[in-house]
Amino acid sequence: MCHWLRGQRIANIKTVAWMITLSDALHNFIDGLAIGASFTVSVVAGFSTSIAIVCEEFPHELGDFVILLNSGMSIPQAIFFNLLSAMSCYIGLAFGILLGSNFAPNAIFAIAGGMFLYIALADMVRRMSLYIALVDTVRRMSLYIALVDTVRRMSLYIALVDTVRRMSLYIALVDTVRRMSLYIALVDTVRRMSLYIALVDTVRRMFHMVSDMGESQLHFLDSLIPRRGEGTLR
Repeated sequence: MCHWLRGQRIANIKTVAWMITLSDALHNFIDGLAIGASFTVSVVAGFSTSIAIVCEEFPHELGDFVILLNSGMSIPQAIFFNLLSAMSCYIGLAFGILLGSNFAPNAIFAIAGGMFLYIALADMVRRMSLYIALVDTVRRMSLYIALVDTVRRMSLYIALVDTVRRMSLYIALVDTVRRMSLYIALVDTVRRMSLYIALVDTVRRMFHMVSDMGESQLHFLDSLIPRRGEGTLR
């Protein structure tokens, strides 16, 4: 239990809090080395490096403070361990001044510059990976939307073709029914005309038969009448 600080037991604090604290202490130590080596070059270089590091550290320390709070620390504990890791900057400052005065400060600048480049590139690569993943997701969504639209259009085209085919079949069926109706009407007309011709022929034959029978009876009567006259004369 931290008797001098109010908050959780140290055993209950997450491991990420100690990782952040130790890495921040190392980071601040290298910042102190850069500031000390810059002051050995010139006062202007020292102040410019200090201002640049302060501008870089302010959001960094603020983010570390939030991470420590989320790791289970209380506000006094987070402030204490954040300031404790910041104290390493003064140790790095002393080593930077000693090394920069006795040796060439370029090696210290190389170490500090490499650290800053690593932090910047690591954050940039992560963001670029997220951007590439976002672009890939957008591209896939675009392809998916285009595929869905193509399938929809193909469905509409297939439905249209099927409708046209059905309409063609319907028109052909209607035309066939119409032609069959005309054919049936024609057949019925021909049949009626045949019946009419047969009826006319039958009437004509009956008329001829009646005419023939009348002529034969007249000839018979004519043949009988003279015979009777001859019989009376005798």
